[in-house]
Amino acid sequence: YRIRQETEKGKRDFLTDVYDRKTARYMLERHLEKGGSGCCFFLDIDNFKNINDTKGHVAGDRALQYAASLLKQEVRHDDVVSRYGGDEFCIWLWELRDEFIVRGIAERLVQTFRDEAEFTISMGVSFFAKGDVYEEVIRRADRALYFAKENGRNQFALLPEDEKEAGQERTV
Repeated sequence: YRIRQETEKGKRDFLTDVYDRKTARYMLERHLEKGGSGCCFFLDIDNFKNINDTKGHVAGDRALQYAASLLKQEVRHDDVVSRYGGDEFCIWLWELRDEFIVRGIAERLVQTFRDEAEFTISMGVSFFAKGDVYEEVIRRADRALYFAKENGRNQFALLPEDEKEAGQERTV
């Protein structure tokens, strides 16, 4: 909570008003230094290039803004939503390591976009704990994201804690 308070006035993405990548990384690193744990949701908008190409970049910007808005309303106040780049977002869920609960949140997020947006998302989920480093957490979540995309999009894939090194993703 204190880390979030310290960086509340930190850098935000100018378009979406969520934390930028650099600020989110700083927050995760401080959290890990203090022995914290949790999970990372790494997601992007399915077929985002098509939105820009057919409806224009203004429509693409609106899609990014709407995605950020939906993400912020669907997570806890102390969790961190950030724009990683382009149409990619990260959500850092502090101290949440129960796979059943994480699956429920991930499914709810995917379903929210199905129900409320004119586009869908694909998402990769990985856990983190003390000893992990930012790049590895992102790499694992990104690997799970691409598993979800390769298996049809509009879904999430979870990289469970006990399968970090095995490389076995499970999808919904």
